[in-house]
Amino acid sequence: MSKTIELDEKDLELGFEIVREISEFRPYSSISFRLSEKTLDAIKEVRKLAMWGMAKNRHNMKQAVDDILSSILRSSPGEPANLNLTKYERKSIKSVVNLINRVLKKRKDGVVLK
Repeated sequence: MSKTIELDEKDLELGFEIVREISEFRPYSSISFRLSEKTLDAIKEVRKLAMWGMAKNRHNMKQAVDDILSSILRSSPGEPANLNLTKYERKSIKSVVNLINRVLKKRKDGVVLK
């Protein structure tokens, strides 16, 4: 794993908004939203950061996030993404929201925003 990661700030900001919205849904509620190229790019940046920056001792949480974000990325632009998260998956997404928030506030070493 490299010590630094380069991310697109605009895509990360949009990704932050998307995952924050997802994290606020009640567990076991159905979530559906239409994807565009821009939202897919944003989710890619979020996934890249999550896989790089989540704590190593939270491998189950990291795997849950990877599964959720990968399921969104399997969709094509114009298609809807459908999610139904458990309490643990929601908690995992919230940890990504916190990670992105720290990065956007410039408090995470090793992250370069372009």
